[in-house]
Amino acid sequence: MDKIRYGIIGFGAQGSSYCNILTGTPAFPGFPAAAIPAHTALGAVCDIDPAKREAVKAKFPEVPVFEDYKEMIASGLIDAVITTVPHYLHHEMAIYALEHGMHVIGEKPAGVRASDVQKMLFRLRAKDSADSSTKSYGLLS
Repeated sequence: MDKIRYGIIGFGAQGSSYCNILTGTPAFPGFPAAAIPAHTALGAVCDIDPAKREAVKAKFPEVPVFEDYKEMIASGLIDAVITTVPHYLHHEMAIYALEHGMHVIGEKPAGVRASDVQKMLFRLRAKDSADSSTKSYGLLS
């Protein structure tokens, strides 16, 4: 794999920031763009809001856009996801992504209930022990 292709789940303030970073797009007019991290690419973006999907298409016309994160994961266009959605969805999306072979970077908090986070970590450990192609989960703070 030459580059890790990231799929961004949620195109709000955080999601759009990750899109800017992964494409070398300046966050604000007149400010320089950050260097694109080596070995990374923006593979796709999804959001349930039609207006946000249109905003992605306008700003990043070469990037595939999805309404459903499960369809984005199944597309074969990404290797990892970054979840930038409401907190109560973090564990659900992380578990789904891990179960479907994705690396996951999650926004903090990992979940709103300890039991949800435990389910997510259990799934990650189960995936590691059953799969020789270990997937990663990271938490951004």
